Amino acid sequence: MLYQQQLNQKLQHQLMNVFVINFGGGTLDISVVAVSKNKFYDITHAGESFLGGEDFDQSLVNYFKFKIKASKNIDLSNDKEAIQKLQIEAQRVKEALSEKEEVNIQINDVIKGFHFIDNINRQRFEAINEGLFNRIKTALKTAFEESNLDIKDIHEVILVGGLNRIPKIQEIIQEFFKGIPIRKDRINDELICAGAAIRGGIISQKMPYKYIQIIEVERTSISFGVETVGGYMSKIIPKGTIYPTKLSKKYTINHDYQEEILIQIYQGESYRTLDNEKIGEFILSGIQRAKKQIPQIEVTFELDLNGILDVTVIDLDTKSQQKHIVTTNKMRSSQEEIEQQKENNKREQEKLSYKRESTIRVLDLYINRYQNQFQSSDFEKLWSKDELDSMKAMISAISKWFQQNKNDKKIKTQEFEEQLQNFKRIEQKIKEKIKQMENPSEVKEYL
Repeated sequence: MLYQQQLNQKLQHQLMNVFVINFGGGTLDISVVAVSKNKFYDITHAGESFLGGEDFDQSLVNYFKFKIKASKNIDLSNDKEAIQKLQIEAQRVKEALSEKEEVNIQINDVIKGFHFIDNINRQRFEAINEGLFNRIKTALKTAFEESNLDIKDIHEVILVGGLNRIPKIQEIIQEFFKGIPIRKDRINDELICAGAAIRGGIISQKMPYKYIQIIEVERTSISFGVETVGGYMSKIIPKGTIYPTKLSKKYTINHDYQEEILIQIYQGESYRTLDNEKIGEFILSGIQRAKKQIPQIEVTFELDLNGILDVTVIDLDTKSQQKHIVTTNKMRSSQEEIEQQKENNKREQEKLSYKRESTIRVLDLYINRYQNQFQSSDFEKLWSKDELDSMKAMISAISKWFQQNKNDKKIKTQEFEEQLQNFKRIEQKIKEKIKQMENPSEVKEYL
């Protein structure tokens, strides 16, 4: 609030997107707000509830205990008085290393007759706390993704809280928000006090700041989408989307002359619907009888302020359509389960597996598309015989390699990606040759 008051003269009708990173003794809080004259729009919140200065202190305490054990074979784990002395020194060392490259450690009478004297440099401190620094990076990434902002849309980053004085933390933030102004002059704790005073004045209506409006924006806490061929989740309303909202996405069919489609609605964050929760399903009948890839099916998700999801599916050619409503209670019935699933789905193995299967699927689509396209007599007229023979030979070679290797687990994902790049080179030639044709770079998804 104090920050906004100082900006009021400059803002006029401008809207600024601001990341506020408050890193104190116990928690890391990241708030994303849009600020205009006299108004706050609360976009999203993220962070770590159990990450703060105390965790860095504890890392140093563990380091001190290790050094003492290694040099003197003294185990202080169960000595509460000694641990308290280590904690006091750890906090001092942490703060000193924000200003100095190296700090002396001296704790008199850790236990009777033993003084702990050592030194530690900033590089060692950063190595000891590498895991904590990685958690900061993850929290920043999460907040950024949930804000649904592009990096170019962020106007400023404000650092609040004493832990932001640590050079490595400033380095992490500057690296993440490259090219965006980072305000470090707000770190002092008095900023929080001033903001609280203004807030109190607004509530009591005894201060001139009473005209400030704080507007909380409703955002989805989870993603909503449909299942596509292979059991994949195609997100239509991503997590963090402001609602009420209405979003659409186009699909096509996977089989020739398909007359109906099963629409399965899911919520969750996994690439695979198996790991998400199904919240509804229905059938769209009366779609255009045609070869696969021809019909255009539009799926629209409309989410209202009450959390009711209205799903509409329409064949854009026949205009046949169906609607389905998912109630709030159904969507929230197993939120805790979904949250747990989201954590489990962060495993690296799933990402690698998805990348491989997705590459194979896209490569298969390219092969089918261009084999059919180069059989068209109208298409052949656009090329010289040498050009046509060259591209047909390349497609044939890739297709043969693909059929031989698509099920071979020993073939690396990179090899499939290289073959996909070969198709993209063909694609570029086609773009240059026939600009009036449909852009073949759009790989359709199949319901």
